[in-house]
Amino acid sequence: MDQPMRLACQLKPVANLSVTPLMNPETDFDVVEKAQEAVMLFEDLRNFTKLSETTLPYDVVYIVNKYDATCGKAIEANSGRLDKFIGDGIMAIFEASDSIEVNCKGAVKAASEISKQIKMLSQDLSKEFSAELKCGMGIHTGQSIVGMMGYGDTVSRTAISDNVNVASRLEQMTKAYNSELIISKQVAVQAGLKTSEFVGESVEVRGRNEKLDIVSTPDASQLQFS
Repeated sequence: MDQPMRLACQLKPVANLSVTPLMNPETDFDVVEKAQEAVMLFEDLRNFTKLSETTLPYDVVYIVNKYDATCGKAIEANSGRLDKFIGDGIMAIFEASDSIEVNCKGAVKAASEISKQIKMLSQDLSKEFSAELKCGMGIHTGQSIVGMMGYGDTVSRTAISDNVNVASRLEQMTKAYNSELIISKQVAVQAGLKTSEFVGESVEVRGRNEKLDIVSTPDASQLQFS
């Protein structure tokens, strides 16, 4: 090394120090990771296994690509950022604004638009395919570590935190609740939704010690804002 280096545990500070954590040192990116409030949206295409078993492979790829494009446009139109496609699932982050209320409203509006567009896409595809497209979505917000993560050629800007896991869990819960959208009440309030039109309750979320207040709806296309 050109300069000597000491471990933090070997230092004996005599004045205030400035510390920069080295996250992901194996990449060439000079990016400092940061903690920030971010809104997470997870979405999953329902009955995908049945679709893939009863449809030709080429047609499955065509349907999934149409589905991804439909959802992606709705997310980006509401200032969201597509984080990744996970098979037939999608993770999106809403962090463009310094206002958490704006980000929450953007995420919920994106979910509502996705619901509308998926219904239209399903009608169009029903002329050629027998499968009906449906989706489940979960939204939550909270402090997240956002930055460049990964290894080699698969490095991208993403987020990790408890709220990412919670949003994913809420999306998974839509199956049991027969809902199209489940969001934390915190998101609903900050987005300015009329929560009286939702079904609300406190639920246990895997990985959390405390119950979480949620609201759900079987049809996200009908959402109304106060």
